[in-house]
Amino acid sequence: MTEIRDKVPMEIPVYGMTCEHCVRRVTKVLEKLPGVAGVQVSLADSQAIFQYDPAQLGAYEAQAAIEEAGYSITPLPVEEVMQVFSESSQTEIEPTDISQKKQYKI
Repeated sequence: MTEIRDKVPMEIPVYGMTCEHCVRRVTKVLEKLPGVAGVQVSLADSQAIFQYDPAQLGAYEAQAAIEEAGYSITPLPVEEVMQVFSESSQTEIEPTDISQKKQYKI
């Protein structure tokens, strides 16, 4: 087993996490990689911090594992974020024709 002193610190941004389940998923994905220790994933900071052994794992492999789990290491463009936000806040409402409403005289 590689000693912790042989490991190099790494910090990777993780975008797309929305809850603690996402944090646990990213944590488990990183912990399964060879040579990784001390995994800490922050939802608030959108990042993963851990130690890794460069002889067993490359930085690209850790990034690829995060992306394969369904998350991104680059922020979404503003347009995509706004679209996701507007789609998630809309509800299905049938358009109504005001001419079909009954009008009453008072």
